[in-house]
Amino acid sequence: MTDLSKFIKTILIFIMLLMVSNVSAQTGWQILNSGTTEHLYSIEFVNENTSYISGDNGTLLKTTNGGSNWQINIGLPGTDIAFVNDSTGFSANGPVYKTTNSGINWINLGSGFKHEVEFLDAMTGYACGDMDYNNFLVMSKTINGGATWADIYVVLSPPDLKWWNSLTMYDTQIGYIAYHREDPPRTQYIIKTIDGFNNWTTSFSSQGMYDAFAITMPVLDTLYFIGDDINTGTWFIYKGINDVWSSVYSTSVHLTDLFFTNAVTGYATGVSGLILKTTNGGLNWNVQNSGTGSTLWKVLFINAMTGYIAGDGGLILKTTNGGAAPFSISGTVRYEDNNQPVSSGYVKAFRYDEQTQNIIIVDSTGIQSNGAYTLIHCPPIPIDIMAFQDDEEDGYFVPTYYVSTIYWENATSVIADTNLTGIDIGVFRIDNSGGDKHIGGMVYGTSNLDLPVLNDAFIYARIGNEYKGYSLTGYQGTYQIDSLSSGTYELIANRMGYYSAIRPYQLINFSADTIDFVLSNILVSIQPNLQNIPVHYWISQNYPNPFNPSTKIKFGLPFQSHAKLVIYDVLGREMVVLLDEMLKAGEYSVEWNASVFSSGIYFYRLEARQVGSLTGDFVETRKMVLMK
Repeated sequence: MTDLSKFIKTILIFIMLLMVSNVSAQTGWQILNSGTTEHLYSIEFVNENTSYISGDNGTLLKTTNGGSNWQINIGLPGTDIAFVNDSTGFSANGPVYKTTNSGINWINLGSGFKHEVEFLDAMTGYACGDMDYNNFLVMSKTINGGATWADIYVVLSPPDLKWWNSLTMYDTQIGYIAYHREDPPRTQYIIKTIDGFNNWTTSFSSQGMYDAFAITMPVLDTLYFIGDDINTGTWFIYKGINDVWSSVYSTSVHLTDLFFTNAVTGYATGVSGLILKTTNGGLNWNVQNSGTGSTLWKVLFINAMTGYIAGDGGLILKTTNGGAAPFSISGTVRYEDNNQPVSSGYVKAFRYDEQTQNIIIVDSTGIQSNGAYTLIHCPPIPIDIMAFQDDEEDGYFVPTYYVSTIYWENATSVIADTNLTGIDIGVFRIDNSGGDKHIGGMVYGTSNLDLPVLNDAFIYARIGNEYKGYSLTGYQGTYQIDSLSSGTYELIANRMGYYSAIRPYQLINFSADTIDFVLSNILVSIQPNLQNIPVHYWISQNYPNPFNPSTKIKFGLPFQSHAKLVIYDVLGREMVVLLDEMLKAGEYSVEWNASVFSSGIYFYRLEARQVGSLTGDFVETRKMVLMK
């Protein structure tokens, strides 16, 4: 490793530690440095790293590194934005505007007065505004990226002033709009389209209320929205299933927004730093500590754990653990050969995101001179713990997973649902007298994302039971293990989310630079059989059961349905979502590899609903046993 690369690595470690230390020990939300004091109102995700946030006075913020840094543009974005890729986005600010260079310049697309815009893809978008003077609610739709717009006029009755509030589209056919009648008797309305924005029917109305806003539609036929009663100063959260509506929560605190990651797990924001979370479809709401007293205007999640909140004064909050208050994990790092404490290095806690296949660091800390460590920001979800030395060339020990293994498949995950102690890590000493040769190459991954190379893969060099060195791949997928002598080595490649690979190599007279690895991805495999259409919904017992480490789950869908298959532990905690998508009618076989999970009893649950059906939901839960 060159001096420059060592310096860069040291700086990155310092930045990582600094970022983690900024998270309050009492909150699962981190306050990010936005670089602005403008009020912020709208959030858009492009991917897990790239996001946009808009606010007052034309402020548009962009991050490409998960919120660590924000680029600020001043232009026209207004309070609602929609981005379809890294550079192309739309803004509702009177007319609809479009940018193709990340908000540096904006093109006026017309479409009348609009203040909400939503795009399902680069071509298909929708925009809405207030009622016009002819008593029409004017909505617009484009199917060519905003080049032209088709206006749809909804006649409102009685014909007095109406105000538009919120829009959500489930797909190109099904969507909802919330608005309210301004003049007495004040009335909330939710209207619905099932034919692609052309015709609308009333789904919900309530006199005596004022606003209906912040609609979210986590799954087909299930919606949530916020409403308020201006006379009593009460804010409500409503839930609708198949257009049957009920109030599930009320408060005197001004609510501002809500978002659901699935049908049962959702978040709501409000004034004075209020964050609410439900995990049972709105039946109960728990307050999360936001660490701020500012008004929070917008909440949005990119997956079940990672979300952002935007608020007053340039405030941006981020969570990578669903906002849960963290706990501590402590223990001692010792050498396996003599049980003596390690006197330097650091310990990281991280989790593997099955959907993005990224490794997400949730906490990091240094190892004290007596081998002790304490992680203080650990979320109550399955995480892995790993001990590292300060640098690849320090030559003390190789990176080792808890309890004591270099293989991710054999690591023991922990769940910090309380403060954990005694999480001791045994590491393997590097026994190397040095040499003038090296072994290097590339690490490639095979997966459904077609990753060309793999970063964050460990390559270990071992002779017998003695470790001679290791390397960690960067973003270009390269590795190099230095200071090696001639000998017959066992090279081991290990990366979270992939099966490990081992290959021998005899290093004789010259260094080697082309010793490459191709790692197979540990993913859920789904095999459809669309020839056999069952007459009813069903799910079978997994086979084999007990299993180690893979098992298959088969189920049948008599109609095109939205299907969700989830694994839970014995405490009812969601461990992994095997699938959550629209599937055609047929039979399916899902193979789950549980290499990274501990032995024990698990449950799998299938939820399925026919597209467009008002009845006929299917829910069934079965038990499985993982025995390693």
